[in-house]
Amino acid sequence: KRLGKDWQVRNTKTWFYQLAEWMPKSIVTDGALLVGDAAPLMDPLSGEGIHNALHSGIIAGEVIDKAIRGNDCSIKSLQEYEQRCKKEIYSVIRRSLLLRRILSTSPTRLEWFFRLVENNKVFIERLVSSISSNIKIQPE
Repeated sequence: KRLGKDWQVRNTKTWFYQLAEWMPKSIVTDGALLVGDAAPLMDPLSGEGIHNALHSGIIAGEVIDKAIRGNDCSIKSLQEYEQRCKKEIYSVIRRSLLLRRILSTSPTRLEWFFRLVENNKVFIERLVSSISSNIKIQPE
Protein backbone atom coordinates (compact mmCIF):
# COMPACT_ATOMS: atom_id res chain seq x y z
CA LYS A 1 0.00 0.00 0.00
CA ARG A 2 2.82 2.40 0.86
CA LEU A 3 4.44 2.00 -2.56
CA GLY A 4 1.26 2.69 -4.51
CA LYS A 5 -0.69 0.60 -6.97
CA ASP A 6 1.63 1.25 -9.94
CA TRP A 7 4.85 0.24 -8.17
CA GLN A 8 6.75 -2.71 -9.61
CA VAL A 9 10.16 -4.33 -9.29
CA ARG A 10 12.46 -3.28 -12.15
CA ASN A 11 16.06 -3.68 -13.20
CA THR A 12 16.83 -6.45 -10.74
CA LYS A 13 20.18 -8.14 -10.67
CA THR A 14 21.30 -11.29 -8.95
CA TRP A 15 24.65 -12.62 -7.89
CA PHE A 16 25.74 -16.22 -7.55
CA TYR A 17 26.88 -17.14 -4.05
CA GLN A 18 29.57 -19.76 -3.92
CA LEU A 19 28.86 -22.28 -1.19
CA ALA A 20 31.88 -23.22 0.88
CA GLU A 21 32.89 -26.28 -1.10
CA TRP A 22 36.50 -25.29 -1.18
CA MET A 23 39.00 -23.20 0.68
CA PRO A 24 40.24 -20.41 -1.58
CA LYS A 25 43.95 -20.23 -2.26
CA SER A 26 44.11 -17.34 0.19
CA ILE A 27 41.66 -15.08 1.99
CA VAL A 28 44.30 -12.56 3.08
CA THR A 29 46.68 -10.21 1.31
CA ASP A 30 48.72 -7.17 2.30
CA GLY A 31 46.33 -4.83 4.11
CA ALA A 32 43.11 -6.77 3.43
CA LEU A 33 41.21 -9.95 4.25
CA LEU A 34 37.94 -11.56 3.15
CA VAL A 35 35.12 -12.32 5.60
CA GLY A 36 31.71 -14.01 5.39
CA ASP A 37 30.35 -14.72 1.91
CA ALA A 38 33.44 -13.21 0.29
CA ALA A 39 35.66 -15.81 1.98
CA PRO A 40 33.36 -18.00 0.98
CA LEU A 41 31.91 -19.29 4.24
CA MET A 42 28.34 -20.32 3.36
CA ASP A 43 27.44 -23.77 4.62
CA PRO A 44 27.27 -26.24 1.69
CA LEU A 45 24.48 -28.29 3.30
CA SER A 46 22.09 -25.60 4.51
CA GLY A 47 23.19 -22.52 2.55
CA GLU A 48 23.35 -20.62 5.84
CA GLY A 49 26.08 -18.03 6.07
CA ILE A 50 25.25 -15.49 8.77
CA HIS A 51 26.75 -17.51 11.63
CA ASN A 52 30.03 -18.06 9.79
CA ALA A 53 30.11 -14.43 8.61
CA LEU A 54 29.79 -13.21 12.20
CA HIS A 55 32.35 -15.75 13.41
CA SER A 56 34.84 -14.69 10.73
CA GLY A 57 34.14 -11.03 11.51
CA ILE A 58 35.04 -11.57 15.15
CA ILE A 59 38.26 -13.34 14.20
CA ALA A 60 39.03 -10.58 11.66
CA GLY A 61 38.47 -7.88 14.27
CA GLU A 62 40.86 -9.55 16.71
CA VAL A 63 43.57 -10.09 14.10
CA ILE A 64 43.20 -6.60 12.61
CA ASP A 65 43.37 -5.01 16.05
CA LYS A 66 46.58 -6.90 16.76
CA ALA A 67 48.01 -5.97 13.33
CA ILE A 68 47.22 -2.27 13.72
CA ARG A 69 48.62 -2.15 17.27
CA GLY A 70 51.81 -3.77 15.94
CA ASN A 71 51.85 -1.38 12.96
CA ASP A 72 52.04 -4.35 10.61
CA CYS A 73 49.16 -5.12 8.24
CA SER A 74 51.25 -7.27 5.93
CA ILE A 75 50.06 -10.60 4.61
CA LYS A 76 52.39 -12.27 7.09
CA SER A 77 50.71 -10.49 9.99
CA LEU A 78 47.19 -11.28 8.71
CA GLN A 79 47.95 -15.00 8.13
CA GLU A 80 46.69 -15.68 11.66
CA TYR A 81 43.17 -14.85 10.41
CA GLU A 82 43.38 -17.41 7.62
CA GLN A 83 44.78 -20.08 9.94
CA ARG A 84 42.03 -19.50 12.50
CA CYS A 85 39.33 -19.59 9.81
CA LYS A 86 40.69 -22.92 8.57
CA LYS A 87 40.70 -24.32 12.08
CA GLU A 88 37.50 -22.83 13.49
CA ILE A 89 35.22 -22.52 10.45
CA TYR A 90 36.40 -24.56 7.47
CA SER A 91 36.88 -27.66 9.62
CA VAL A 92 33.15 -27.52 10.47
CA ILE A 93 32.25 -26.79 6.83
CA ARG A 94 34.12 -29.92 5.70
CA ARG A 95 31.83 -32.10 7.85
CA SER A 96 28.76 -30.44 6.36
CA LEU A 97 30.15 -30.88 2.84
CA LEU A 98 30.80 -34.57 3.46
CA LEU A 99 27.23 -35.10 4.67
CA ARG A 100 25.86 -33.23 1.65
CA ARG A 101 27.90 -35.33 -0.73
CA ILE A 102 26.79 -38.56 0.93
CA LEU A 103 23.12 -37.57 0.80
CA SER A 104 23.20 -36.18 -2.74
CA THR A 105 24.60 -39.32 -4.35
CA SER A 106 21.40 -41.28 -3.91
CA PRO A 107 17.70 -40.33 -3.76
CA THR A 108 17.19 -43.35 -1.50
CA ARG A 109 19.75 -42.03 1.00
CA LEU A 110 18.12 -38.62 0.97
CA GLU A 111 14.67 -40.11 1.54
CA TRP A 112 16.05 -42.26 4.37
CA PHE A 113 17.67 -39.21 5.93
CA PHE A 114 14.44 -37.19 5.93
CA ARG A 115 12.51 -40.09 7.46
CA LEU A 116 15.19 -40.37 10.15
CA VAL A 117 15.11 -36.71 11.14
CA GLU A 118 11.38 -36.16 10.74
CA ASN A 119 10.45 -36.80 14.37
CA ASN A 120 13.80 -37.34 16.01
CA LYS A 121 14.81 -34.20 17.93
CA VAL A 122 17.80 -35.92 19.55
CA PHE A 123 19.22 -36.93 16.15
CA ILE A 124 18.66 -33.43 14.74
CA GLU A 125 20.41 -31.84 17.73
CA ARG A 126 23.38 -34.17 17.41
CA LEU A 127 23.56 -33.64 13.65
CA VAL A 128 23.46 -29.86 13.94
CA SER A 129 26.06 -29.82 16.71
CA SER A 130 28.34 -32.05 14.63
CA ILE A 131 28.29 -29.66 11.67
CA SER A 132 28.34 -26.45 13.66
CA SER A 133 30.52 -25.79 16.64
CA ASN A 134 28.37 -23.00 18.08
CA ILE A 135 24.73 -23.51 17.12
CA LYS A 136 22.56 -24.84 19.94
CA ILE A 137 18.98 -25.98 19.53
CA GLN A 138 16.74 -24.69 22.30
CA PRO A 139 14.04 -27.08 23.56
CA GLU A 140 10.45 -25.89 23.08
